[in-house]
Amino acid sequence: MGNYSDATVHLKACLDLQIRTNPRNNHDVASTYCYIGLVLHLDKKFVDALIHYWHALDIYLNCSPPTNPNIVNTYLHISLTLSKSHQWEEALSTLQKRLEIQRVTLPHDHKNIFITYQHMALTAVIIHNYADALLYWQQCLDIQTKLLGLEHPDLAITYESLGDAQEKQGNFSDSLNSYQRALDIHLKSLSPTDSKIAQIYQNLGRAYSSLRQREEALLALEKCLEIQLVTLLPDDLHIATTHELIAANYFLEEKNEQALAHAQKCVNIRTARIPPDHLDLASAHSFLGNILCKLQKHSDALVSHQRALDIRLRSLSPTDSEIAQSYQNLGRVYFSLNQREEALLALEECLALQSIALIPDYNSTILTRMLIAKEYQTIQRSIIIDLQKLSDHNLLLSSDVKATEYLQERYNNLKEIHLNLEQKVNHLRERINVSLSINVKIDDNLRQIKRKLILYETDLNHLRNETPNSVSDKRIRAELAVTVYNDLEIVGNLLEELIHDAERECKTSTENILALSEIKIQHEQMLREFKEQVDNSNLIFNEHFNYGESARTLRSFIADVTTELCNLDKQPISTIEKTRELIESKVMQVQRLKVRYDELQPILVRIQKATASDGQHKLLDENQFLFDALQSLENQLSTIHSLCLEKQQAWLEFKLRFDTTYSSFHQIVELYQQNNHELDSLKDIQNELLLLQDHIDYLLQIKSTRFSILTPNDNLFFLDTTIEYDLSQLQTTYRLKLNQINQEIEQTTENKLKDERLKLFIKSMDDSLNLQEETFNKISYQRQLDNETTFENLTQLFQQIEQMQIQLKELSKNFNQISNNNTIEELKSKLERLRTQTNDEHIAFNRLINEYKSLNQMVANYNELNEQINECIVNILQYADSRSRLLTPEPDQRSPTDQLVQLNIYRIQIQEQLTIIEHSSKATSTFIYERFEQLHQDVLSLKDEIESILEKENETTSFQNKVDRLIETLQIEFDRSPKFSSPLTNDTFEVYQKSSNNYLQTIHNLENEIENIIEQFQDTGLVRQYNIRFNQIKQEIIQIESNIKNQIEHLRQGLAEQNSLQIRIQSIIEDLTICESQLTDRVSMKEHQLDQKLQEVQIMLEAIESTIDDVSMQSKSLEQEYSVPQQQTQIKDIQLRKQRVARLI
Repeated sequence: MGNYSDATVHLKACLDLQIRTNPRNNHDVASTYCYIGLVLHLDKKFVDALIHYWHALDIYLNCSPPTNPNIVNTYLHISLTLSKSHQWEEALSTLQKRLEIQRVTLPHDHKNIFITYQHMALTAVIIHNYADALLYWQQCLDIQTKLLGLEHPDLAITYESLGDAQEKQGNFSDSLNSYQRALDIHLKSLSPTDSKIAQIYQNLGRAYSSLRQREEALLALEKCLEIQLVTLLPDDLHIATTHELIAANYFLEEKNEQALAHAQKCVNIRTARIPPDHLDLASAHSFLGNILCKLQKHSDALVSHQRALDIRLRSLSPTDSEIAQSYQNLGRVYFSLNQREEALLALEECLALQSIALIPDYNSTILTRMLIAKEYQTIQRSIIIDLQKLSDHNLLLSSDVKATEYLQERYNNLKEIHLNLEQKVNHLRERINVSLSINVKIDDNLRQIKRKLILYETDLNHLRNETPNSVSDKRIRAELAVTVYNDLEIVGNLLEELIHDAERECKTSTENILALSEIKIQHEQMLREFKEQVDNSNLIFNEHFNYGESARTLRSFIADVTTELCNLDKQPISTIEKTRELIESKVMQVQRLKVRYDELQPILVRIQKATASDGQHKLLDENQFLFDALQSLENQLSTIHSLCLEKQQAWLEFKLRFDTTYSSFHQIVELYQQNNHELDSLKDIQNELLLLQDHIDYLLQIKSTRFSILTPNDNLFFLDTTIEYDLSQLQTTYRLKLNQINQEIEQTTENKLKDERLKLFIKSMDDSLNLQEETFNKISYQRQLDNETTFENLTQLFQQIEQMQIQLKELSKNFNQISNNNTIEELKSKLERLRTQTNDEHIAFNRLINEYKSLNQMVANYNELNEQINECIVNILQYADSRSRLLTPEPDQRSPTDQLVQLNIYRIQIQEQLTIIEHSSKATSTFIYERFEQLHQDVLSLKDEIESILEKENETTSFQNKVDRLIETLQIEFDRSPKFSSPLTNDTFEVYQKSSNNYLQTIHNLENEIENIIEQFQDTGLVRQYNIRFNQIKQEIIQIESNIKNQIEHLRQGLAEQNSLQIRIQSIIEDLTICESQLTDRVSMKEHQLDQKLQEVQIMLEAIESTIDDVSMQSKSLEQEYSVPQQQTQIKDIQLRKQRVARLI
């Protein structure tokens, strides 16, 4: 396993052999190229693998249609190998060619098209072509949906890949939808704690975070962390990543305490699990430092940023941008701690790294310079404040001359420092402007040229140090050298233009001018070296290519001659001279090929010197193949020439022996025709023919081994068609004649033995027939007795009859095998008569057996059914007895319903059995007929007994059901007794009285009907039970009737009281009318009459007031007791009229 070198050697040997024996454009050769490419791919020799795959593809394209499946598979192998060698663009182009073929040959939703789209999507993601990747993933999704459905787990993987591509392209909303769809599918098919679900939650968290939906992002990341803590170890690196993402979201939401907790956990896990110089650990420390800065924990932040810087200094190049970022972070922390000198040193270091970076980050550079300028301005402001303070002190201490001189000196020093700092700030600002405007173009071009020169240096080392193995490698080297040389010329032109611009521009930095000069020198040196490589590689390639073309031409000539020899058809022996001349011409052609081969040897020696060891071995192998092929071809031609001479001699010998055999056979045939067909003469002719067989076999052997068209390739000649036909006819005629003689001898011998065997056979047959006739008579006598003994031995007698039939059938077969004569005809007649009698007896016994079986089955069915019926009848009688002893009818003991149903079923079965007995055919046996009659009488008696029981129980059950229904109806009527709920009036009272009378009439009708039905019961026990229950119902009816009568009387009393109240109200109204009339006539009265009237009216009014109070109380009492509506309207009218009378008084 894994011994790829040996596998390559064996496959190349196989390839050489296939090239020798087959045309070069052959499917087998292409397949071997593919196998070699696969082994080289596994051995990680991707360049060699690509060469073999391209060879295979060229062959497939030349010898098969462009839609051949082998071409599609080869494109896939090429794309995979290109991907392994990081040639992503070429891999994607190859996959697109594969897709074009598949679109023509396969359905649009085929699985192989899905695989192609999947590889194309992965490749597009690697080269950051996210737009095409999205299209490819969408195609994959459409195909999977059609093939697998909407809920298959594989769709979740594709949705996840689609979301990843959308996220990298910046389509965070679409990415979020894809991740959510993948999560929904996974949740249906996986455990909620599966690691795949955790990964999708992490992806969702990133997508939400990119959309600035912090709460949703944190929720998804918390779910991811929860699953990871269950399924992974506590210090797993995936958990650290999740902690880092959670901390980032809390940090952006300015929830710094929570962010600090998760960031600290991330640092702890990575410190425990990864090496101390790992860059992920540096990133974690840097992020932790930023959070600590936000929390004003500057000392701890300084420690974290210093650790990040230490790790990056150990793991990265000194000019890496991440180191510059660490210095910038340290500068900020020092600035926050008021450590100005350390802050300036860190920021100056950051600025220096950003200035010399190969791909500078201008934003970071400007930020660093702004921080330095800010620091300088802070120092400047402090100096100005000090100067202001000194100026104030100068005014206060103007009387002191010495103090004034000291302060003046101090003032001048501070002013000088201020001017120096101001100059530095202005100079720094000028550097920023110059860096952003003048040197941008030179920096960009320098970066590009440096990158190109590094790549060209790699190509130059490759051309110098590596020796090509094959002509394809040399062609690639030559093309590479020419391409790079052309690119270098373009780069030279660009350098000239940049140098001209730099010399013309006075503000160009010295570093850029020096860099341009150094690159110019490096470019000129590299251009000279590549010129030498172009000349050398073209010379080597052309010489190797010309040698290869000559070798291929030589192989083609060898293959043509070999093909002609292989395709040399077998010829009749008469064309041997023409074949010999052809072989001699081919010998001369081979001699000329050997001369051409010798001319190529010096060229081969020169090519070997410029070829690597593997390529040298291949060249030597090809050269050895040419030598061996020429030698083999020369040997083959020599062998064929010798064969021609040998075949001519063999043909002469064959012709002589054939003529001799042919004449001898015809002489034997004439002798047979003259024979009198006696046994001894026939045997003599037979012996002579057997001797002739050896000669014919020898001729056939020579024909098949030396002159047959079906013999191996070294036999180029076969017999002429006429000779072969004569030999075939001789063989056929010989066999026919020999078979004829043998059959005649065997027939004569067999006739003698046949007569003797016939006599013995006739005697044996006669004895057998006599024995069978005696046995038949005994069996027939037993059947005719027709008694119980006959039926006890019925099976045994039937088996004897069947055995006799078999024996007679065998005897009949024996008779048919011999020829007829008088004796045989008599025996056959006797045999047929006995067979007829036996068949009749067999039919009679068969009928008796069937009748006897039917009788026994019916008797067994009757006995079984009789036992079940008796058991059922006993149960019914027990139910009836128990029911008669009960005092009250209970549902469980009223009637044996299940037993009655079963008894009805038994009655149907008895009727069916009786029908079968009545319609059964009349028995041929007297014994069986008598038994059938007895069974018929028993079944009839059992049927009558069942019907009498069922009739009685059905009648009882019918009465019971009728009484139960009436009682149930009566109970329902009890619940429907009339209730008086309306206001009490004469109309409502009459309606209630009428409905009560109807209700009582209905109850009494039901009572009478129940009593009449109970009297019809024949079962005294049931009569007693239902009378007890009926008496209870009568008591309930009496109670209901009493209640209704009492209610009617109560309502009559209420009506009377209502009438009395109405009379009193009318009386009050009449009194008020009288008062009003007396007060209205006051104009015609005198004063003393008026006073008298007023007194009278006053007395009447007081009486009316007391009466009104009583009427109101009486109205309320009637409403409460009888639901009589109050006379509120009349009472209010009376009160109003009373008040009017009072006003009139």
